[in-house]
Amino acid sequence: MLVKQYDSLEVMIKNENILSKLLIITAVILLLVFGYLYSLLDEIEVQYTIMAIFTLINIITLAYKQSSIYKKKNNIKNLIKREGEWLVCQSSGINSPSIIVIDKIGEIRISMNYLSFIEIGHGQGYGFEVKAHANVIMTHLSGLLKPEEIKEMKLDIV
Repeated sequence: MLVKQYDSLEVMIKNENILSKLLIITAVILLLVFGYLYSLLDEIEVQYTIMAIFTLINIITLAYKQSSIYKKKNNIKNLIKREGEWLVCQSSGINSPSIIVIDKIGEIRISMNYLSFIEIGHGQGYGFEVKAHANVIMTHLSGLLKPEEIKEMKLDIV
């Protein structure tokens, strides 16, 4: 069943690549229309120019976030890794990774696109933005952590 889940994820990524390409084409068309209108009119008001620029920036940003490059870089396998007795976690590839000692983890909270670890005793926590469903995050953590380690932790799936 785990294999089927990752196969469907690959199909989803391929469909999102098509969406990414459509968004880039849309941005190019909007840029061409804006250029054409600019050549026809003697003057375009400043607010329309600013609106067109921000619209293009938003479309290009959305297209990048839908691309396979972004998806691979922010894949849960790349963001959460086990190295000996530590978990190395990174929040969506933006910040430098945090190293968490597995034996000190008392609670794990998982929700859609979010994962947090709370240490035993003083309750200090580490939160990470992870672009994945809660069940995908839990499956990945189950593969990284030993069953006896998981039994010692409180799991909270929201």
